[in-house]
Amino acid sequence: MVEPLISVVIPTLDRQELAEGAIKNVLDQSYDNLEVIVVEDGSSTELDKFIKGLGNEKVIYASHETNRGLGSSRNTGMSLSKGDTSPFWMMTIGGLKIN
Repeated sequence: MVEPLISVVIPTLDRQELAEGAIKNVLDQSYDNLEVIVVEDGSSTELDKFIKGLGNEKVIYASHETNRGLGSSRNTGMSLSKGDTSPFWMMTIGGLKIN
């Protein structure tokens, strides 16, 4: 039986350290058939360099030149998604929570 592809969309705005942690957490899961879509919403970080440095084709990076808001970032992530299901990871000041 083929496991369904899970797309995890991580919208972020100027929180590189938290985004890096979220990406690592997703990639460390025992479930293997997944993709991680990171959408920076007008951020001024170097998250793209971190993602390129991972060299992992499961991680997809997209960015908005200006801040468009959470809904737009989610929509961008969903438009890039190839998965059968897509949980969203929300960044909070205290860490991560599944929304």
